[in-house]
Amino acid sequence: PLNLVIIVLEGIQFSKTSLGEDNENTPFMKYMAENGISFTHMRSTLTHTTKALFALLTGRYPSVSQDIAETVPAKKPYASLITILEQTIGARTAFFQTPKGSFEARPGLIHNLGFDKFWSREDINDPNMFVGYFGADEYAMIQPLFDWIDSGKNPFVTVMMLSVTHDPYEVPQWFEQPAKEPLKRYIQTINYTDSFIAAFDAELEKRQLKQNTIFCIVGDHGEAFGEHGMLGHERICFEEVLRIPWIITAPSINQEQKIDTNVSSIDLCPTLLSLFGIEINEPLFDG
Repeated sequence: PLNLVIIVLEGIQFSKTSLGEDNENTPFMKYMAENGISFTHMRSTLTHTTKALFALLTGRYPSVSQDIAETVPAKKPYASLITILEQTIGARTAFFQTPKGSFEARPGLIHNLGFDKFWSREDINDPNMFVGYFGADEYAMIQPLFDWIDSGKNPFVTVMMLSVTHDPYEVPQWFEQPAKEPLKRYIQTINYTDSFIAAFDAELEKRQLKQNTIFCIVGDHGEAFGEHGMLGHERICFEEVLRIPWIITAPSINQEQKIDTNVSSIDLCPTLLSLFGIEINEPLFDG
């Protein structure tokens, strides 16, 4: 049976990666794209993390109002990538994140999406691992995540939400001395994130899990650094914020494929289900 790992990148602008541009910012992501499928025209359905997570994991449009309606606990979880894989392949499911669990009522969203387990910054026993005002060193997730993977026999599905590339763009001290200028700091955090993904992948390889695991890397939204006179990502509809990375590697994919079709966050859920060989009920998804 197949396992699934999804890494959700926080606020990484597509053009600041090595996927479409000639830069050295993300050599490992580039290597993954060269050994899998990369979607070169992937865009965020809504440039807000909570909304993007809902769209990515349900294949449905989130509400476009300035709220976090998706986090209000429902009586039972939505039909989502998570609940469908729990029902069809008996998957164990977990959501790991380095941001604070209390941020934007994340536990409510996790309940609504149907995950078995939720792990967040509050579960880190070492405050020295905290980075910025709400995030943490992504490497803090590796041991607890593999402890959870080792704790059961059924196929595992895990989503990891990263945080270091979020404002204030601060890398852990062991990685590099944080730069002074915001854009340089941001690039540093992207280099760091790429190194974390490489380290996580190496751990999968070491445990011989790669040969039966679908590995997906996807952005929530990008980030603006004054390209159109704006900073950040909220309510910005230019490419620097809309266009995001999306890469899939899987045992069934044995050569590089670049897909140039326009796709967005709502397409991730039905695409991954189809890789599991699960029949897609079209009306269930907007993607």
